[in-house]
Amino acid sequence: MISEKERQWMERWSQFRAKGRWRGIFIQGGTFLLFYIILMAVLTRFLSFPDPFFENLASGDTTKVGITILIYLAAGLSYGMFNWSMSERRYKRLTRGDQ
Repeated sequence: MISEKERQWMERWSQFRAKGRWRGIFIQGGTFLLFYIILMAVLTRFLSFPDPFFENLASGDTTKVGITILIYLAAGLSYGMFNWSMSERRYKRLTRGDQ
């Protein structure tokens, strides 16, 4: 038996997944990346927390900035793919149990 909360999640996920896998991955990964950059900017600015992106940006080293951006993009994409696969696995498990 599926709870009401799970049923609501299934409805939202089916609408989200209907728009396309890569779109969903980029939205989830991009949201994660944006949140991470904002968090690092705040930590770097107010708590003197070291962050390679902002340190390299301040130094003007464009090669290191480019490499750091690629690493951050890869991390965001990886997160999006991981989140998509976990949500898809949950959706399939719940739809099998719904029948």
